[in-house]
Formats: sequence, C-alpha cells, structure tokens
Amino acid sequence: MEREAAITGAASEVRVTQNNDWYFRLFKNASGQGQFLADYVRYRFGARQIAVIREKGTAGEEFAAALRDRARSQGVRISADLELAPAQAKDATALPVAEPTTPTATSTPPVSSLKKPPARPPGFALALQRAKDAENQGRFEDALQGYELASALDPSDASIKRHIALLRARISKENDLIR
Repeated sequence: MEREAAITGAASEVRVTQNNDWYFRLFKNASGQGQFLADYVRYRFGARQIAVIREKGTAGEEFAAALRDRARSQGVRISADLELAPAQAKDATALPVAEPTTPTATSTPPVSSLKKPPARPPGFALALQRAKDAENQGRFEDALQGYELASALDPSDASIKRHIALLRARISKENDLIR
C-alpha cells in the first residue's frame, strides 16, 4: 500500500498530526506556540503580568492553556482571560466589549477592573521610534542615545532599561573587537 505524506503550514491543533505518521506541520502546534509566547514575553520584555486573548475553538484553547500554564510557572500573573468568537477575533473593535470567560477559583479580575496604563510623556513615542530606526539601521550609538532619552522621559519602563544595558554591552563588545 502506497502512502503520501501531507505537510501543512496552517494546522496548529494537536489532533491534526497526533498519531499520524504521514501528516506534518511546518511549525509548533498550538500548545508549543503558547509556551513560546509565554517564554518570549517573560524573558524578552520582563513581563510580570499578561492578558490572554484567544479565539474560541480547540486550537485557541490549546494555545491559551499552554500560555497560561507556562506563564504561571514563571511567576507571571494572568490579569485577564478573554475568549472571542471567530467573527470577533477578526474585528479589532470587538475587543473592548468582549466578555471575560466565567471566573474560576484561580482566575483573575475581569478586564473592566484592570487599570489603564498611564499616558506616556510628550516626546516619548518619537524618541523610542527614532531609537528603533537607528538600531535597525545598525547605528547602535545613535540608538542608545534615543533609548536613553526615552528612558529619561519615562523612567518606569523597565524593558527600555534592559534594552539600554544590552545595547551598551553590544557597543562595548564591538569596540573591544576594533581595538
């Protein structure tokens, strides 16, 4: 009996490839993507709190469950957990009115009880964008100045401080290589 292998670039549900030696995906399944995202926001941005927003359905729940589990295991608090119908997930205006899922013993407050982040000071967005542009162009010393200005405008942003430290280390390392 001849068999042909199938490769998908779109199916993230575990059921698609589980116990099927002839069906492959090109990326991690939904739970692997959730774990990756939890690691990314924790270690790249230093997140201590996240909101989980998912599309209703098997893949959305697999993704969200893995994201929540990994985040909690790293000490990250889940501040909101929203489930959107597929039509809502495609409509950005649906998000503010989406209802949180039914609270459980381990769930967190509904979105309506969350506080809005404080407004950024004038000039912050411009300084940050110029820093990112300079960094993308390989002008690391200019980027460092931009990030330092953004940090001076909003000293509470820890992710910018971490980025400044990384840029300083990169510049120092490059200067050492030149010498």
